Amino acid sequence: MLEFTEEQKLIRQSVAEFAQKKIAPIALSMEEKKEIPQDVIKGMGELGLLACTADPAYGGSGLDAVTAGVIAEELAKADCTGSTCVFYLVQAAWGFLLNKYGTEEAKKEIFPNVVKGDWFLGIATTESGAGSDVVGGRTMIKKDGDDFIVNGEKMYISGVREAVTHGGGHVTIAHQTADLGSRGMTVFYLPLTADGITPTYIADLGREGISCGGFSIDNVKIPKHYIIGEENKGFYIIHEGYEYARALIAVICAAAGLKSLENGMNYVKERKVFGRPLAKFQEINFRLAEHYTRLEMLKRLGYEALEA
Repeated sequence: MLEFTEEQKLIRQSVAEFAQKKIAPIALSMEEKKEIPQDVIKGMGELGLLACTADPAYGGSGLDAVTAGVIAEELAKADCTGSTCVFYLVQAAWGFLLNKYGTEEAKKEIFPNVVKGDWFLGIATTESGAGSDVVGGRTMIKKDGDDFIVNGEKMYISGVREAVTHGGGHVTIAHQTADLGSRGMTVFYLPLTADGITPTYIADLGREGISCGGFSIDNVKIPKHYIIGEENKGFYIIHEGYEYARALIAVICAAAGLKSLENGMNYVKERKVFGRPLAKFQEINFRLAEHYTRLEMLKRLGYEALEA
């Protein structure tokens, strides 16, 4: 069974205090206004939560995966909409990938802006005609002297408006050697402020404090140092990010579910029927106990995946 370190416990306490004070009271307001306030983003940056998996040499906190999960859990308890959770997790997971495989030049350029909350770092792999089928995407990248040219489109992407408005970009994947299929794909950083990027925004259901949308890519030129990892090895690299992100998502969803269950428990203690609280009825307690067990198991499995 996973035991948290003293440092992780202190981080949990610090994040919980921030989240309950700054995020919980405005969670529904973020959903209505469709944005996360800048003071919340800056506050997350000051606590070292943004791209927390980046090395300290680039301004990051250098946190391991389990500690990243601790932060995700506390944010989920405070934000019933999931907006700040998504804002956090994509930068933690894909910051991990950029930190591991990115060039020194790219990391020195990108991370100092992301960790302060000035830029947004996202992930853009899905396309309107392919969804989660990465190989089925049609976006292409090809060499152009010392640079690369990208053409295509991405859709159902988190943080498009944030990157376009405030700066930043997305870790992206495209076919470089199309006839090789999954063995001919390359991962790279794509700034959404570049010429040739045309954004599209779509309405989402839930987590509306962070935007959802897509963008067309028309002859966008990127420098060689934006390539992440080895060319034509992107299919394998991108899946490391997926594994990291999905484990964080498991912790977030379980934590949010447990918080909802806690709210329900408080309600059945107060609500009275037939002269006594609902909590006095055995069937209610049986169901609450079953839900708690399943959610706690899911959360622990998420942490085990992060620890692996």
